[in-house]
Amino acid sequence: MTANADIVLFAYTVVLAGATIGAQMLYFGAVLRRPLRLGSVAIEPKQLRAVGTIFCVAGALAIAVTAVEVLSGAAGTDVRIFIAATLIAPPAVWIFNAMRQPRSL
Repeated sequence: MTANADIVLFAYTVVLAGATIGAQMLYFGAVLRRPLRLGSVAIEPKQLRAVGTIFCVAGALAIAVTAVEVLSGAAGTDVRIFIAATLIAPPAVWIFNAMRQPRSL
């Protein structure tokens, strides 16, 4: 692994987390049509749909760019770690956010 490989993988994981949160916002706003609490205040479904769409589109573009960089070998990262981050980060973020949702929303 090269000197910047850790930074690239960290950035990729942050992008995955953002895209996952965007997908969760779309799910709550468009499918469930109920508010989502990410901090102290619940976000309404209309806002969730708009922000979730932005997060998903920006996340998908960033994931594509990072995936091309990693898989081409330009970043010097280990592909096994890249695949592990892809499989572990999104479910971890989704579960963490889902556990924090009160049942009364």
